[in-house]
Formats: sequence, C-alpha cells, structure tokens
Amino acid sequence: MAADMATASFSIAAPDGLKVNMLSEAYGVPKESLSFSWVMHSGEVGDIQTAYRILIAQRRSDVQDQSYLLDTGWIATDESSGVTIAGLDALLSDNELYYWAVQLRNKRGAESVWSDAVPFTTAIGDQWEQTQGIWCDTQHGVGDYCLLRSEFKISDGEDVEKIVLSATATSPEPTRQYVSELMINGQCVGMIPARLGRSAGGEQRIYYHTLDVTETVKGGLNVLAAINHTTEDRCFLCQMTVFYKNGNKSVLLNSARDVAQFSAMDATPVFSSGRSLMRGEYVCEAEDINAALYPFGFEREGFVGGEGWSTPCLRHELEVEHESELVPYEGGRVLRFLQDIAQIEQIGQGHYLIDLGHEIVGTLRLDVALPQQSTVRLYFGEELDQYGAVRYRTRAGNTYFEQWTLRAGTQCIEGFGMKAFRFVEVLDCPIELTEQSVRAVAIRTDFDAQASSFACSNDILCALYDTYKYALCSTGQYLFVDEPGARRAPSEYGTLIQMLTSYTYLGEPTLGRFTLDYLLYNRDKIQEYGALLVHLVRLDYLYSGDAALLRRSYGQLRKIMLSCEPDATLGLIPCPTDAQGVTVPFVVDEPETARDDYCTEQSVYHTVYNAVCHMALRDMTVMASVLGKEDEATQFRSQADHLRGQMITHLYDARRGAFRDGLTADGQGVDHFAQHATAYALAAGIYTDESMKDTLGRTLIAQDSIRMSIQGAFVLFEALYRAGFGNYATALLASDDVSPGAHTFAASLTDGMVTVAPSTWSSQEQRRRSLCDLSGSCPASIIVRDMIGLRPTRPGFHKFEIRPQLGDLPYVSIRVPTVKGTIGVSVGQNAEAYEIEVIVPPNTKGTVFLPVLPGGTDTLFVNQQISNFPIEGDCFRIELGSGTHR
Repeated sequence: MAADMATASFSIAAPDGLKVNMLSEAYGVPKESLSFSWVMHSGEVGDIQTAYRILIAQRRSDVQDQSYLLDTGWIATDESSGVTIAGLDALLSDNELYYWAVQLRNKRGAESVWSDAVPFTTAIGDQWEQTQGIWCDTQHGVGDYCLLRSEFKISDGEDVEKIVLSATATSPEPTRQYVSELMINGQCVGMIPARLGRSAGGEQRIYYHTLDVTETVKGGLNVLAAINHTTEDRCFLCQMTVFYKNGNKSVLLNSARDVAQFSAMDATPVFSSGRSLMRGEYVCEAEDINAALYPFGFEREGFVGGEGWSTPCLRHELEVEHESELVPYEGGRVLRFLQDIAQIEQIGQGHYLIDLGHEIVGTLRLDVALPQQSTVRLYFGEELDQYGAVRYRTRAGNTYFEQWTLRAGTQCIEGFGMKAFRFVEVLDCPIELTEQSVRAVAIRTDFDAQASSFACSNDILCALYDTYKYALCSTGQYLFVDEPGARRAPSEYGTLIQMLTSYTYLGEPTLGRFTLDYLLYNRDKIQEYGALLVHLVRLDYLYSGDAALLRRSYGQLRKIMLSCEPDATLGLIPCPTDAQGVTVPFVVDEPETARDDYCTEQSVYHTVYNAVCHMALRDMTVMASVLGKEDEATQFRSQADHLRGQMITHLYDARRGAFRDGLTADGQGVDHFAQHATAYALAAGIYTDESMKDTLGRTLIAQDSIRMSIQGAFVLFEALYRAGFGNYATALLASDDVSPGAHTFAASLTDGMVTVAPSTWSSQEQRRRSLCDLSGSCPASIIVRDMIGLRPTRPGFHKFEIRPQLGDLPYVSIRVPTVKGTIGVSVGQNAEAYEIEVIVPPNTKGTVFLPVLPGGTDTLFVNQQISNFPIEGDCFRIELGSGTHR
C-alpha cells in the first residue's frame, strides 16, 4: 500500500470485515448515505479502538501512489460500525468506482496495519444512458417468457480494473419472485430484481441490482443473456459499466440505447402451460418445458438465432417523475446453486422417486441423453403420502405437477421459477436416471455455514440449531417472507423471528433491513403489527450499530405511534379503525386455534395490542434520543410509563396473578386470561417490581404447556427467561415429548418430514400451511438471546451481556458472529462447580452474569485468579474486556 503504511511500526493486526452500508460487496450504493464498518483485531487483552483513519481513492493504484481522494486523518472515537463521513457525498460521483482502507489506534496509541483496500461503486443516479425497458415482440404472442441476448467485446482487457452490471426488470409483483436470470457467457450472475417498494412520498420503487462481473467477462467476445418471466409490465433494463485502471470509465452496454445489439425471443411456448400451480394468491404457472423448442446455447458465443428471434421492442421509461424511481438494491446476490440429491430409487418402469435429503426453495435440473423425443411427468412435493408417493397436492394448496418434453439427444435443462420441495416423482422416463443426471437447484444467497456453531449435551437442542441454520440458508432470497412455497409475502411478526434467526447464524442485517424498508410502506393491516415495526427498526440499530434505517424511517414510525392514541378516560389504546370506521383486524396469533381462546370479539382494549404499543413507545424513546430529539424522547417515555401504569391498573388481576385479555367498550374487564395476554405483558416489561414479575412468570409456568402457535411461542419464552425462570423454559425448549398433539419443538421436527422450519406444531395443524417457513425458527434466537442470554446492550455489540439460564444442561458451547467479530461462549456445570469461557472481540466489552450456586461457596475465579466482583441478585456481575476469559 502507501509508503507511510509500509514503514510504520505496528503492534496490532490489520482490521478486516470491511463493509459499506453493511455490505461486504458494496456495488451500487448511494453516495448520499454511505456508512463504513470494520472489525478490529488485537491480541492485547481488553484492547479497544481509540481512533480510526479512513482513506478513499479512485483506483487501486491510487492507493499505492498515495493519491487519495480523501484522508480523514485520525478521528478519535471507538465507533466501528455505521461510521459516516461528513461531506463525503460532495467528493464522490455517481456510477464510479472507489477503494477504501482503514487504520486503527488502540488503547495504548499503537497503530494497526492498514486494511486491504476494498472496492465499492456508487449508485448510477443520473448516469443512466436511457431507462426505457426492452422486451420481446408481443404483437403476435403472449410474451410472458422472454429470452434476451447481446454480444459485446472487451478489446483492451489489460486496462480493465472492474466491470459492473446494473440491471432490473418489471414486474416481480405478479409472481412474487425475481423476473430475470442474468447470465454472462452461460454463467448465472444473478436473479433479479427484488420486490417493488414504496417511497415516503408514495412513489413506486423499482430496485436495480449492481453486480461485479469482472471475473465472468473475458477478453474478446462475450454474451450477456437473460431468461425473463412476468405477466405484468414486461420490461428489462441493464447497463454495463467498465472502469479502467487509468481512471476512465465507459458505459459499454445499455439495453435501451443499444437495443439494436440485442436479440429477443418470445419463449412462452417453451415454458408456459397455462396451468397454475398455486391457489390464487399470486401467479405461479406450471413450467411444462418443451426442450424441442428451447434455443440451447443462446447464452453463449456462436449461437445463431434464426426463426423466432428479432430485435426487442422498446417499452416505457422505468423511471418516471412522481410515479416511479430506480433505486439501488442494497443486499446480497441471489444465485442458482447446484446440489447433489440424497437418493434416487427406481420403483417401476420409467418411474423414479427422488429424495433431495432436505427441502429446498428452487427447482430441478436434468442432464440426460435420449434416443428420441419424450415427455416425462414430474410431481414435486414437500412430503410423501401414506403410500410412499409424492404428495404433489401440498398442504399449502399448490399442485406441483409439470410435464417436461425432452428432445432427442443430449441436453441439460432446468426449471426457471421457485418451488418449495424435497421429493420429486418422475414418470414415463425412457432412460435410466442416476445421481449424475439429476441435480437440485437451490435459489438463494450465498451462505457461510462456518460463521456460527453450536454444541450441547442435549441432542434436541443441537437438532433444532442445525435445522434452523439450514432453514435460513435455503430461504435466503431478497426478502424475509412467510412460507416461500406458498404465501411468499413478508409480515412484521414473521420478520421479527427471521431477523433474529439471521443474527444468530450470520450477524447479517441487510436482508432484514430491506424487508423493513419494504414493510414501512407495504404494511400488513393488523393492529399490533404497526407498533411491532417500530421494535424491528430498533432491533436493526441495536444489532448493526448503523443508524441509517433508523434515520430514514423515524418520520414514518412516529406517524404510526401518533396514531396509537390512548383513550382519555382509561388511558389505554383502543382497537384502531380505518378511514371507513371499520376496526382494523387483530390477530393475536395464527392459526385461530392457537389463540388459547383469546377474547378478540369482546375486547376493545386488548392487552396484547397495548403491550406491543408500550414496547414500541420505549423503542421510540431510544430512537428519538439517538437522533437528538430529546423533547420527543421525553414525550414518548412519559407515554410509555403512563400506558404501563394503566395496563396494570385496568388489565391486571392481582388475585390470579395474570393479565386478562382486555376490556369491553364500557371498560369492563373480560373474564378470560389467555396465555398470550400474560406472556406479552411480561415480555414487554409490564410489571411494578420484581415480585410482580415473579408472579407473572409463575402463572405462565402453572399453565404447564405452550398454548400458542410455533411462532407465537417466541413471546412465551421471552417472558419466561425475562422473569428468571430459565430452568423451566430450557426444559420446555428441549422437551423430548413427541406424542400426538404435543406442542414441543421436538415434535414439530419429527412429525411431517420437516427439514427446514415448520409453520405449525404438527401435521394435524398444517392444514393449508407449508412445511417450509422460517418464521417457525424462533428456537434459534431463543438459544442465543435467552438460554445463553447473549444480547447487545449498546448498538453494534459495543457492549453486550451474557446471562446464562441453562437449566440442568451439563454443557453448552456457541459461536455467534456480530459486526464486531465472533463472540464465543462455553458453559459447563455440575453440582459442585459452574464454569464459563467467554471470547470477547476487540473493541467490545462484555458483562457476564454468573449464577451463584445454591448451597455453594461465593468463591469466584476469573482467569485462575480469585476475584472480587459484586453479586447482583443471584449472580456475580463480571465486567470483561476483549480476550478469552474463563
């Protein structure tokens, strides 16, 4: 790197994990809202960052030559996530390549090695050459499927530093999935775009994706190709920019400007059957692929188009003032990943049963050679029926049946769209199928399975952890959704669980952040979900340390909370109504049978709704303070305190030690005490003191079962651990009861062939629900946040706490990735001793609450030394700096 970097004396390692806007691959990020994050490394115990220095240059050679666009100099702060630089946007240009590096000082003033210089590109902004969409000629056809290809040359490859492809297509809404599979020289480089969004002003947001394709492009002739499918709008737009080492750049290809360089084909006859796989919530056509009509090789050099190919039609502008805007997508890249199948069994002439081993969200690939053209039938499903056949009429209401016509000769063909399935039954196949001829195609983002780990003396907890890790991997597309094989739409409650699951395994905020951006202006019209959205934004800030989402959403969140007006008489928040005076739906839990008979009809003042609003008011207090709005913070704090007091006065029954479901319109208490009412109140901190908190916890224990859905159980466990009843909660979490009807997580995994994340407790409750639903993965975060008790207490894990409540588990060990680095916790216990090892990353501080053993001594050893830390409640409170501590 630079000369001053090479000659300095270093005592701490180079920072790594560099991210722009929380993205490891930051291509197409808005210059107006850039933030920087990194991970500090130091072998010195208790080390912290005391200052940073950031360099930004336009090309990698500029870094070596010390030709910096910006040198911040030393900035005295310990912040290392969500760091912003005042005035940076004025120095940067749209659609440009830059590199950045960071250097740190530690607590003794020693300077680190410089990080590697990491590239990023800015959003296209006003640098689009043209924004008209293109598509195949639909004058004489349907045009729902469109193939596009264009050849381009890279003649001066030695001078090229970076090539990025920015692309979008509309509309993803009818199918609730991507529109385009982008390929360069036959290699998939991305499935785009993400779902459409809305701006604060009501404009439609069309997200374009910027992808680094440098390694995919070769010197000489190249081919850009796309398979596109939608039933609405039908537009494709792309722009390829080449950045040269000498600092220049050129737009090599723009699909509208260079429409004459593209060829298009209406591929609807190749894919479309006219039959729907779905029960009607969105368009999901059966792909009756006809390989005899498929233009094999169109995505590669040397293809001759012939009949059916023509110049694409120019469509309308995708960016129109006051109607729609092109916005960069800031998230991970979705690709197609080939996976081996677990087993293939021939069960008759031309009849095969394929087991992938695990359910996937994706499609199937056949690589076969046939003596003559043949049509095979394929039945996809999540499970087998009682006769061992694929249940292709799924519980979720799909009819996963397709017919693929295979041509004579060798061919490799795969489906385009997403299905959720584990099993495939193939009939009428004229050749032998083998593990080499059949592959699964998982459509998802890349996933680092090594970033997190868990070991435990309880097999059930290990199975839960591993199952939900795979669930997060397999359901990672552009948006957290409930049931990707069925509903394919996000909800606030489902996003809560899925975000926390993501933090468990990846420490990755971008997918949750985009989902929250989407939900801000595409909300579910459910009473409690608006206030829950406030809590989700605060969680994003707490886990990431980046206030970007908080800043841009605060105004909308404030509107949500201002609409939650308390009654002037009771001080409670009544059921809200819409513009027509109709009461907004109140869910409590789903399905309805999982509500513990909660009195939704009688109640006008709901305990659950008021508890969520109280939590949201507390969150708004924190967020207002972060933004320097202290007057508003004081107001929200006062409202939260008042609401809490009124809930205890009107909704709490001291005799029963429980919260009633709600009050009627005239303020009379409903004489029913569903588990949800007490659990939500306790989880939201609605109690006067430790005695009342203890009483509420004991009330929940006395119910001796989970009376909620598999998603709703998240609140119950949050409440139990909050009240200090970890022994009971951990036993309930790890229960091995798999008897029919048991509401246990063990039963949910053993019933119904679940290999992802179940949406209900058992197959009897599935009805029209999928076996693949990441919102059923709440044990993943419960293990980390509640059983281990690992939670950030200062944004970005600058400070965190560990409060283990392991019950009688002899041993637990976990590694949790965070924006500051990986936190490790290992706990061993028996009747005589309790031992915990904690790995604290540099630039963080951890507080460990170590239980005092009943009947034991008060002797505490920290790193083999007798130590004198204070006892708080029934725990030692131990403050730790970075390093490994036992």
